[in-house]
Amino acid sequence: MKIGQVDKQKLAPLLEELSKAIEDLLLTGLTTASDSTRQTLNVSFQEASRLGLLRLGSTLRVACEELTRYTKNQEDFSRQRFAFFLNRAWLISRGLAIALKEGNDSEFERLSWTPSSTPVGQMEVVCLGVSKKIVPNTFCAFDFRLRVLSTDSAHLPIGQKLIWSSIFPIKPEAGVPAEGYLHLPQKQKFKAIDFMKGTKILIKDAGVALEKSGTGRLSLLEKSTISKGDIFEDWAQYTATWDPLAALERLQSHPPGPLDLDIELQEEIVLHDWKIDLPIEDGNDFKHTYPIMYKNVIFRGVVPRGADGVELDDTLHRMLTVKVPPPMFALLHYERCRLTLQPLSIFGSKGPEYMNISDRNVDPAALLKVMKF
Repeated sequence: MKIGQVDKQKLAPLLEELSKAIEDLLLTGLTTASDSTRQTLNVSFQEASRLGLLRLGSTLRVACEELTRYTKNQEDFSRQRFAFFLNRAWLISRGLAIALKEGNDSEFERLSWTPSSTPVGQMEVVCLGVSKKIVPNTFCAFDFRLRVLSTDSAHLPIGQKLIWSSIFPIKPEAGVPAEGYLHLPQKQKFKAIDFMKGTKILIKDAGVALEKSGTGRLSLLEKSTISKGDIFEDWAQYTATWDPLAALERLQSHPPGPLDLDIELQEEIVLHDWKIDLPIEDGNDFKHTYPIMYKNVIFRGVVPRGADGVELDDTLHRMLTVKVPPPMFALLHYERCRLTLQPLSIFGSKGPEYMNISDRNVDPAALLKVMKF
């Protein structure tokens, strides 16, 4: 992302307020953290994500999570994790502010970790999987993993991997589960849940930013339009099995940097003929993991504790009794030399079953409360 692609009048004060909020928090300590400081961090996270500042947005998301855990006196609050991501957020925000002030395009793009967006007139996509993150009483976020079926853009090949992210502030008094927010109408007159109906999705007048990993970030504009198409049936073309040697080559060719995180090297994979064992409690990470075996490789199938891990835990537990589990679509990253897996979907005869998304009905009356801002 170049400096000319952002709104300087909005971004400059946002970065300044964020830096000051972090400094105040570090100077006064967590016990005296004011509501306004917490609100500044939350708003900064949402704005950074909306502006496409991926590295700053993801860093603030984790810092906000830990701050929420602290204020609620939850046992899984991690001092080390909070301090790391809060200091990282300050470094990135100050660096972006300096680059913005000096007009340094290359440094701004490096710190924002967001490549320039290319306009796309029309494309058709399908959704393979959805990840979910919930910070109680604060926000819920969803990442939709898409594949391009057709496009009029010369920059997007057929089969191109895309991610579309959607973030919703939570209204605690409404009593709506995270999945309920997927039913809310967007500015472009569609609902996020439309991506999960097993149909082709036609998108017009959008933008795509290709990351170094080769994955593209889909951005919807005010003028973008989204509509559902026919039922998609050829899911088998997207279930090619994982190639360990290709993954090793990608890791060896990656130039490490001081701001890199393990999660930033994640990749989408599909496993066939995999096996699963009973979960193991991980007291240090406050989560439990399912050992998932594929050939001679053992993955850590991570299930977070809390609301965002309930459906995934249920699905994986159900797989314990299945003799031949269906192909599984997941995200893989490398954490402390361990192969860490985030399962997203399994492919049955009718297409993907989204493993961490509840299919429970949403109360229309409660949803109406959410829409009344």
